[in-house]
Amino acid sequence: AGHDNSGHFPGWKLDYIRIGTAQDGDMVHAEFGGQWLKGDTAVLSAESVTKCVPFHVFTKTSNKINSGTDAIVSITLLGEEGMSALTLNGRGKPLDRGRVDEFLCYGPRVGVPHALLLSQDGSGAFSSWRCEWISISDDEHGIFTAHVQRVVKKPDGVLQFDLVRGDAEATAPQEEEEEE
Repeated sequence: AGHDNSGHFPGWKLDYIRIGTAQDGDMVHAEFGGQWLKGDTAVLSAESVTKCVPFHVFTKTSNKINSGTDAIVSITLLGEEGMSALTLNGRGKPLDRGRVDEFLCYGPRVGVPHALLLSQDGSGAFSSWRCEWISISDDEHGIFTAHVQRVVKKPDGVLQFDLVRGDAEATAPQEEEEEE
């Protein structure tokens, strides 16, 4: 990978590239580890290329006023075998107030997931996002859910949430009953 060093600020920090093939739809992930390119070329070894797997990401945006977002939401899925960066685009209807949305994202295999990192870029007219929960599933390990229950804003930086096995309904925090 490389570039021609043109433009006002030509430096480029390259974390990874994902490449899909037209014939069979397979996708691979090439890890570059945050190399800065300034008119040079980054070369990768065969060991840094892995096949991507599909992740089904479900989100629930709160029904409260001003809960939706136009921002780009970033999720880093952490698992026993590594991590995978997934991106959700809030432009248009996705991530609007009161919605449950489904996204199909591709990334490297992580094994059994245990946590996710959540952030957003602050873009769009309405960038804060009041997220209730995020569920992620793959073809190997089933569904895992993080109960976010908070507003996600750019100044927050990256927030970490534990994942529990099961869908949002099955893993919802139980409200304590008042004793009489």
